[in-house]
Amino acid sequence: MNMKRLLAALPLAAVAILILALPSDAQAWGPLAHLNFSAQALSSLGVVQPSLRGLLQDFGHDFLYGSLAADIVVGKNMARYLYHCHNWRVGFNVFKQAKPGAEQAFSLGFLAHLAADTVAHNYYVPFKTVASFHKARTRHAYWELRYDQRMDRALSQLARQVSTRALREHDDFLDRTLAGASVLPFGVSKQLFRSLLASARMSRFHHVSRSVLAPERNLVLEADLVTETDVLAVEAIVGMLAEGERSEAARADATGARNIRLATDLRKQLKERSARGHILRREAHEIAAETRESFREAIRGKLVLPRSLAKLSAA
Repeated sequence: MNMKRLLAALPLAAVAILILALPSDAQAWGPLAHLNFSAQALSSLGVVQPSLRGLLQDFGHDFLYGSLAADIVVGKNMARYLYHCHNWRVGFNVFKQAKPGAEQAFSLGFLAHLAADTVAHNYYVPFKTVASFHKARTRHAYWELRYDQRMDRALSQLARQVSTRALREHDDFLDRTLAGASVLPFGVSKQLFRSLLASARMSRFHHVSRSVLAPERNLVLEADLVTETDVLAVEAIVGMLAEGERSEAARADATGARNIRLATDLRKQLKERSARGHILRREAHEIAAETRESFREAIRGKLVLPRSLAKLSAA
């Protein structure tokens, strides 16, 4: 990439940084990851009731855009949980207010986003936050970008197709149904979201992501973790489409507040105690690795941390 093209991508990169830098407002899965999960779900509707399956087949792009637009509220975590757009009660209220047809498919995409986020916020982000304790600036936003870097670049073309002007009319529907969800004026939040979405559609932004925003820095993103979370996210979406409010995903916290908070505290402890020599760096990495299973099991269940954490208490 030449310097001229790199500089052209920087305004969008700056917007992405602004959004991702807001306290606790990283998106967990990036736009391409959400498209990937939801597109796979559209091809796996065998267990979904026929009427709903027909709706999603007729309005597939509306469904896919909904899976992106659930992140339209910038600064969502500054709102009260009652109005949080990733609160399942809010999400199902969006669905219940939708008109039959395209709007209903769009609202199901909104719910699909929440289902996928139960995997990100309760498992992927907490685990990688702990595992990268020894590197600064490697928390929520960093690992979101790293995951999106693994996505097929063909998804950028799909992002262009599903974010057309016609489909963006669904934004006005969200403006009406998400009262109280945004501390920013909805119009401002919408423009910031559209800029972030535009960055996902640009191939040169992916270069900026890899070289500037989230370089590898000798931090491994395990191939089996990418595969596993992909399967779990798609299963969560399909389960939600089949069972609605009774689904396992709908009983999980899509914000993952508890697990993320605990992971942040654990990351701090591992960093501080290994730096002071209270535990060996090798032991700290072993403890971090053992939390993977704990966070995976805690997607929809109780969080039970490994016994090896006793070393931190004793240190």
